[in-house]
Amino acid sequence: MRLIAIAALVGCGVVAAAWSLWPESERPEIYAITGDGAGDMNPGLAFIDNVRHYGLPLDLEYRLTTTEDGFRGPVSQAPEGALRVLVLGDSFAFGMGVDDEDTFPHQLSLVLAAHGVSARVWNAAVPGYTILDQLEQWEQKLARLDPDLVLVCHTASDLKEMARPTSFRRFLAWDDEDPGRPDPDVARVVAEHGGKRGAATEVYAVSEARLLERLGAGAHAAFRRQYAAYLAGVSQLALAVTGGERRPSAGQAARLPRRFALVAWVESYGQAGLDVVALEARCKELGVSFFPGQRGLDRSGVAPDRLYLPDKHFSAEGNRLAARQTADWMVRVGLTVARSTQ
Repeated sequence: MRLIAIAALVGCGVVAAAWSLWPESERPEIYAITGDGAGDMNPGLAFIDNVRHYGLPLDLEYRLTTTEDGFRGPVSQAPEGALRVLVLGDSFAFGMGVDDEDTFPHQLSLVLAAHGVSARVWNAAVPGYTILDQLEQWEQKLARLDPDLVLVCHTASDLKEMARPTSFRRFLAWDDEDPGRPDPDVARVVAEHGGKRGAATEVYAVSEARLLERLGAGAHAAFRRQYAAYLAGVSQLALAVTGGERRPSAGQAARLPRRFALVAWVESYGQAGLDVVALEARCKELGVSFFPGQRGLDRSGVAPDRLYLPDKHFSAEGNRLAARQTADWMVRVGLTVARSTQ
């Protein structure tokens, strides 16, 4: 069965998800995991999306476009030699509920420009993705972009979503009508739950309450294991991004190392008493730049009802503030130098 639309809606530790079919004129198919472009979305789309398509009982429309390379729009324009920034994340970084121009990655490019930093920023975030999906993205598609900086955006739901039997991306890519893309692990889960719809709502995109019910008395221990798995994923992705740099050949200019950084839009998870301290410590061990984004938002003095939409994602104002604080930090810690210069 060909996947028409499935996504996870992430916000403040809550994931509401649904498998929805609707007329082609309203909402075309989005995901193209096996497409030729570097992004995981179908290219060249332009339509009005709605958060209700992703499982929340809210009517919140927003304009969504995708670039020719399969990323969320708008296309980031920058001259040759500009800083190249790749943003990874889930629905927060993707910009669920806001128009293209109000997403965090686009606002980041604008704030960097105000700092005098010309930057091309790719919005490679996809709703429901976590560190395992991002590692797959990098290894299979995104490394070819050769960015100067990979910026991972971490949210509270990432730990819960590590409970999936495979990455969400593998689940989205699997198609039982395409024998050229076998995935026995996904096929087994789908069979156990009566089809892809059942696997989606019962395993891959479930609320925290439903997951806690399923885990029972072992929930806290499970969340601790998922946190350890997330930390291991960060280590793997950091090594994949920064390791294996090739030496320039004769006549080529020397290049700076590729950089990896993480911004955390969470301080604690509400799960087994866990907080972001271990993640911050892991980043320090790895030499990864870590920005506690939630702390900056909390100290801004801006009321939460202005920073967040009713579905708990960032509002346009929230994205602008998050982008300004992140850009200020990037400049301060030296993450805004393109690798082609010394």
